[in-house]
Amino acid sequence: MTQKTIAVVYSSKYGTTKTICETIKEHSDNNTTFDLFCLDKGEQPDLNNYNHIIIGTSVYAGHPRAKVVAFCQSNIEAIKKLRFSLFVCGMDKANAKKEMETAYPSELRDPAVQLKFFEGEFKLEDMKFFDKMILKLMLKVKQSVRRDYNDEVADFVSKILM
Repeated sequence: MTQKTIAVVYSSKYGTTKTICETIKEHSDNNTTFDLFCLDKGEQPDLNNYNHIIIGTSVYAGHPRAKVVAFCQSNIEAIKKLRFSLFVCGMDKANAKKEMETAYPSELRDPAVQLKFFEGEFKLEDMKFFDKMILKLMLKVKQSVRRDYNDEVADFVSKILM
């Protein structure tokens, strides 16, 4: 079987998207390797070295991370030459489609191997004061919300490896 090397490119404000990407990496095996690239740290993959790319972003108040948007814009032609999958991580499951559309242009969404919405988390202890106050006042969030992504990520990865 041919070795697959997959780039996982992401931006994460409070760490949930990072957690999802690390969980994806845990699905490496003898035939598949996942290399993580955090755009927040300035890491950039050489897309010529990969069979597939996964791009992930968190979404806050309907806005994806600017570094993911910029990465997609500046690499759109190279991305389209690869197999690729896209995901967003957000709290507004009712508007998952809209959040995906805001994060990625149709030029990328339409040919993607997979589009995935992961429901996010509220990590109040990690949040900046202003973000925490907005959640408490506007959304009436009183405590942190944590999730186990293992099964959902396993399903996401299995569809990529088909």
